[in-house]
Amino acid sequence: MSRSGALLRRVKILENKGRPGEALRELEDACLADSNPALRAELGRLYLLTGKVHEAVRTLIVLQQQGNDMPGVLTMLAEACLRTDDLRAAERYANQAIQADAADWHACYLLGEVYREQNGFDAAEQCYSRVLSLKPDHAQAACLVGNMQKTQGRTAEAYASYERAIDSDPGLSEAFWNMQRLLPVVYDDEAQIHASRERYTAGLVRLQASLDLESREARRRALRGLLASTNFYLQYQGLNDRELQCSYGGIVEAVMERCYPQWRKPLTIRPSSGGGKIRVGYCSAYLRDHNGANWV
Repeated sequence: MSRSGALLRRVKILENKGRPGEALRELEDACLADSNPALRAELGRLYLLTGKVHEAVRTLIVLQQQGNDMPGVLTMLAEACLRTDDLRAAERYANQAIQADAADWHACYLLGEVYREQNGFDAAEQCYSRVLSLKPDHAQAACLVGNMQKTQGRTAEAYASYERAIDSDPGLSEAFWNMQRLLPVVYDDEAQIHASRERYTAGLVRLQASLDLESREARRRALRGLLASTNFYLQYQGLNDRELQCSYGGIVEAVMERCYPQWRKPLTIRPSSGGGKIRVGYCSAYLRDHNGANWV
């Protein structure tokens, strides 16, 4: 076995033992004296794995500029650029990776992520659907197809996509929670409103019955599911939502209390000075995602 091959094998062993940082340091030292493309490609992958995305970009770009056509380099570059919010470069490298290998499902997935970040929902859905044609059990892609369909008001299709995601991965809480809270934006008639409301009510019952907050991982899954969407569109039905909102609020409270118990502690409120008003400011992280933001 060559020296570089032995090093790559040792890197894999260290990584499998949960010591990626140690593997990275050994690989960095080796690359100082050896320009072997396989070592540098592995270095770029480890940079991605350990969250050093800017280092990954620099390492992989050098390989790409040298005309290296090793499998995976363009895909890793696309991922690194996406994680540094360089969407234009991520799109370019993902497309190049797909041109080089039409069966590269991960490049298709990354391209879908780029389009989703740009609100290109049709293009993103096409990419995720392509992933599913190449890798039918990709639960996250099925869930994201459902999200794109939900965003475009295609509720029945979204429900089926979430079911497919859950069939592939029953632990994918984002798909399960989104399916239970699925609501149209616009209704054809009152019968559709009542049918959607009944399904939403049953969904809350299922969420409450399945809520598991005992272990740390269970709490993380519940939090991911909670954050995957909201019940924002319930108010669009124009009915009395008090009971449903209270039920949903109870679920939210249970999750947040177990995940962030420090928020339940009493706060010390400073006395107001000279009878002045108490002013509270709040700005949502989703401010720019609402239609009203386009009017400003």
